Amino acid sequence: MKMTENGLHNSISVHKEESLVHSSEFDHPVYKKISAANGRINKMTNIELLEALTYLKLGTKGTKEILQKRLKAQVKKQHLAENNLVANPKSCYVDYYVVIDFEATCDEPNPSGFQHEIIEFPAVLVKTSTLEIVSEFHSYCRPVINPVLSEFCKSLTGITQVQVESSSVFEVVLQRFDKWLKQQVMPTETFCIATDGPWDLDRFLKNQCKTLNIQIPHYFHRWVNIRKHFYNYYKINQANVELMLQHLGMEFEGRPHRGIDDARNIARILIQLIRDGADPLINESLR
Repeated sequence: MKMTENGLHNSISVHKEESLVHSSEFDHPVYKKISAANGRINKMTNIELLEALTYLKLGTKGTKEILQKRLKAQVKKQHLAENNLVANPKSCYVDYYVVIDFEATCDEPNPSGFQHEIIEFPAVLVKTSTLEIVSEFHSYCRPVINPVLSEFCKSLTGITQVQVESSSVFEVVLQRFDKWLKQQVMPTETFCIATDGPWDLDRFLKNQCKTLNIQIPHYFHRWVNIRKHFYNYYKINQANVELMLQHLGMEFEGRPHRGIDDARNIARILIQLIRDGADPLINESLR
C-alpha cells in the first residue's frame, strides 16, 4: 500500500480477499477438532491454562477470559497450519500502526458551546514485523479560541500554561507530524492510524480542522478503533485504557491523561491484541 487513500483502500480489499476462508472449507474436519478443543479450554482451571500457555511459550498474564482466548487462538492456528488452511501467513495487513491520543482544552463542567482545541499531539509508531514501538512524535499546541487553560484542564492533563504558550498552533504541528510520518514510513510501506475509541478523530480532529478551515489529511479519514477490537476479540465488557491493561495483566505506565503516556499504553494493548491472534483491521471512519 502506498501512502495514498486509494492505496489504503486497495490494501484492505486485497487483505480481505486473501484472508477469506471459503464456506466449503468450514466443512473440513479440522473445524470440529477446533470446536472440541475450545470446549476443553472452557473447562480448564486457571492452573491448567497457565500450564498449557507456559508449555506453548505464550504469555501467562491476564484474566481467565484473556488466557482462554490466547490459548484458543494458538490451538486454532496450529490446527489450521497442520491442514494447510492458513490463507494469509502475515500476522498484520499493514507495516505500521500510528497510535494517537490527543489531549484537548476542557473545563468542569464544559460551558455550553465550548469548542475543544487540541493542546497535545502525540503519536507512537508500532512496527508490526517486530511488534515494537520504533518512533514517537510529540508536541504541544497553542490554543487560540480559549488560550488560557482552565485549572481543571491543567490538573487533568498535567499540561501547563507555559507549555502551550511556547508551542506552535495546531496547523503548524499537524504539518510537522505529516513530515515526521513521511520520514518514518517509506512510500512502499503501509500504515494506518489507531486510537482508543472514535473521539480523537471524529470529534477533536474533525472539529479542530473545521474551525481552522484546513483539510483533514486523507490518512485520518479511516482508522482502527482499538477499544472496539478489544471488546469484540476478548468478549469483555466496556473498559477504558487502564481497565483493558488490567485485564491483560499489565499496569498503566506513566501519567493517565498525559497524551504521550496514553498513546504508549494504547500501543501496548494493540501489541498484545496482535500477539494473542487478533487482526486489527480498520473499523471506524469520519462521519
